[in-house]
Formats: sequence, C-alpha cells, structure tokens
Amino acid sequence: VSEIMDVVHEREQNNQEEWLVVVVTDHGGNFLWHEMQDNIASTRIVFSIYRLPGMSRVDLPKASNVDVMPTIMKYMDVPVKPEWDLDGKALF
Repeated sequence: VSEIMDVVHEREQNNQEEWLVVVVTDHGGNFLWHEMQDNIASTRIVFSIYRLPGMSRVDLPKASNVDVMPTIMKYMDVPVKPEWDLDGKALF
C-alpha cells in the first residue's frame, strides 16, 4: 500500500491530479463458511478506507459494501438515477 500511495502522491503533486483511493473487502463476516453468509446482515458491514487529498480522519459508522459505488459515483460527479434503486448511499 505504501508503494502505491507514494505513486499517488507523486502524481498529485506533479500533475495537479486529485485521487480518491478506496480499500475495501468484498464482504464482512462472522466466521461462517463463505456460502453461508449471503443472507446475514453482518456480512454487509465491511472494512474500508477512503482517502482524498486534504481529508482528515473520518469515522464511517457501519460502512457497507453497497456504499462503495455511490461514494465513488458522487466523487466523480456521476448522478445516481432513482430508477437504479440502489441500496447504498454516498459516505461523504
């Protein structure tokens, strides 16, 4: 992660770019077999890190994997259409 972030910092400083970096798991868990987790609410609570330049530490209570796409779309100024009926929400 450190090597990747070094490159991100270099690009931001030398190319006037702004990067959103997202690190997220594919699902949460509660020590069950992977195929047994599909309908358990706790598997939708995920470990995640979001980073923007100048962003101070932000606590995201119970961020869910369904929040990843709406968060990225908001960052990229892509409107979310109501007919998509997304379960998630932008986190910041």
